[in-house]
Amino acid sequence: MSKQIVFTQEQIEILEGNIYTHHVSSYCIVFTVAFKVFFASQVDLPQMTTQKIMRAAGYDPSLFSRSCLDGIRKRILKEARSPVRFKSPEEFLIQKRTALFD
Repeated sequence: MSKQIVFTQEQIEILEGNIYTHHVSSYCIVFTVAFKVFFASQVDLPQMTTQKIMRAAGYDPSLFSRSCLDGIRKRILKEARSPVRFKSPEEFLIQKRTALFD
């Protein structure tokens, strides 16, 4: 089982300052649709790793564990391939809250 990353209050404030952050808490960050579009557009460019994409978007990749970065990449690319494309942050938060009751 992987260790869940916990953001400090200082890190939360840093992440909240990024225009691509919709919401952040100690255990979760929700990105804007604009970030997801940017991320997906960068993935196929030569030499663009997840860390480089995050840095280009104004995030410090060291705030995220390797497994967290892999999860971000996997989720965004899965959404990019889906028929409805990217979920809005509101849809994500509703889906997350609903999952608590399943």
